[in-house]
Amino acid sequence: MTIRAEFELKDEVLAVLSRHSGHRNAIKGMEIAHALELRDDRIIQQVILELIKEGYPICSACSSPMGYFLPETQSEIEAYKHQLRSRALGDFYRYKYFKKAVPWLYGNQQRRLL
Repeated sequence: MTIRAEFELKDEVLAVLSRHSGHRNAIKGMEIAHALELRDDRIIQQVILELIKEGYPICSACSSPMGYFLPETQSEIEAYKHQLRSRALGDFYRYKYFKKAVPWLYGNQQRRLL
C-alpha cells in the first residue's frame, strides 16, 4: 500500500461513512481500516477525530451495533451527546477519586505530583 496524504485518507473515511448513516448501520473502526486496506484502526480513530474537529458529525456507538456512523435523526444526535457527557462526567469523577486515593496509597508527598 502506498502512503496516503492525510486529506486523501479523510476523503476515503468519509466515503465509507457515507454508506453508514444511522446507528443501525454503524461500522467498526477495524472494518473501515480493512475497507481502506489498512492494518489497524488507530489511524482511523485519529482521522475521525480530525474530521469531528473540522465539523463532521460523526457518532460512535458503545451499544450494539457498535461502531461509527453518521446520525440520521435528532434522537441519535441527542443519544450520542448524552453518551459523551456521561463518559466525560465518569472520567472527571474517576480522576477526582483517584487524586484523593494517591496520598492514602503513597503518602502526602505524592499529592503535589497531581
